[in-house]
Amino acid sequence: MSEQGEKIVEQVKETLAATAPEGDSTTQILLRGLYMVLFAVITRLAEFVIAGAALIQLIYKLATKQPNDRITTFGDSLAQYVTQIVRFQTFNSEEKPFPFQSWPTATVVTSETEEKVSDEPPPTQPQAS
Repeated sequence: MSEQGEKIVEQVKETLAATAPEGDSTTQILLRGLYMVLFAVITRLAEFVIAGAALIQLIYKLATKQPNDRITTFGDSLAQYVTQIVRFQTFNSEEKPFPFQSWPTATVVTSETEEKVSDEPPPTQPQAS
């Protein structure tokens, strides 16, 4: 390649490097890919934990007729964690989930503070004739 061609290539590389958004280098994308694989494995492990919590909650509910508030709270925080993983893996978020940040806080309403829901169907709207 001629000296002028090499200069043009260097100028293009410098321009691309200067205008490329931060975090878009090949190395950083590949590193993110490794994190995505790690979180895919964690998601599979979380499925087993969810199945175990659901089974324990079912047995507890059969025995006491009430859900266990601790399992309900844990289930909610685990659901938020899996949501964070999916958001990271689909590039909707740049924040890596736990253990790179704190465990999500549950936002579920426990059975002690839950309002009684009526068994009656909701009222229907009158139809115009």
